[in-house]
Order: sequence, then structure tokens, then C-alpha cells
Amino acid sequence: MTGEKIALIGMMASGKTTVGGELARRMGRPFVDADAALEERIGMTVPECFARMGETGFRRRERETLRDLLARPEPAVIGLGGGAYMQEEIRRELGSAAVTVYLRLSPGEILDRLGRTDISRRPMLSGPDWRIRARELLEERDPVYRGADIVVEADRLDPGEAAAKIEAELAESAAPGGDP
Repeated sequence: MTGEKIALIGMMASGKTTVGGELARRMGRPFVDADAALEERIGMTVPECFARMGETGFRRRERETLRDLLARPEPAVIGLGGGAYMQEEIRRELGSAAVTVYLRLSPGEILDRLGRTDISRRPMLSGPDWRIRARELLEERDPVYRGADIVVEADRLDPGEAAAKIEAELAESAAPGGDP
């Protein structure tokens, strides 16, 4: 695992930033939130980028930002935005540059967590009923997310437990005879 990147994927509010920060701390690596890196790079927030450039413009900048993060030589834990992994190009680049980890939550847990956030900061949930849209996105994304190298059922795990589970899975896959 020397030099590798670990990319956390999953739905909005699945804990990618919190678990990613804990995992990075435990592994002695930096944590990078890809959305925060994108915001710094373009000088506007994700919602502003969506409003000014549309989803297509946002996704292009998301790919460029992730490409830059993956090109850095140092190992890191990267938390991706919820829709990033849905882009085939990003999945392909991650496949050769990182171990992907899907933080999988049940629809009920996702909705509960989203309900405790500022929905206006989540452009993909705009519309009359964000709950319906969130369920639609989860149904669309879950089968793709499951293509990750590691899937962690995170409903009943606190961030420390989730990070420990990921560490154990990484160690198991790196052991002789483990899965690649």
C-alpha cells in the first residue's frame, strides 16, 4: 500500500469526508476532499459552479481536479463527490491509480443524514422533493458504486469503526493470496 491512493466513494452524506479524515489520520496520510479541492481550484463553491456552468461544466472540472489529485506522487486518502464515480473516465483513472472504497448506507440512513444537512448546498437534490430525488440517485448509483474494490456496509458504524474496517480490508487484500 505504499504510494497508493485510497478513494472513498458513495452517496452524499455517506461519511466520505469524516471517515476519510479518520482513515488518513490512522494511516499517517493526508486527506483530500475532492470537492473542496475543486472549489479552491475554480474559486467558487460547488453550487455556484453548477449554477454558472451546469452539470456538464461541473463534471469536466471535477475530472480535471481528480486527475491532478491522482497525479500527485504522495499516498493520500481522497473523498470524492457523490457523482464523481458515475463518470466512466473517472472510474477508469481510479482503477489504475487508487483503491476504491464504497461507503454503502441504506436508503433510510442516507435520507436521515441528508435531512440533517443544508440541502441547498446539494445541487443534485434541487427540485420539489429532495427525498424522492435522493432515492432515485441511490437506485441509479448503487449498482455502479458496488464496482469499487472494497464495499463497506457502514449503516451501524461510527467513523472510527468504518476506518478500522477499511484498514482491515486493505491489509487483507494486500496480504499474500489476498485479492488485488
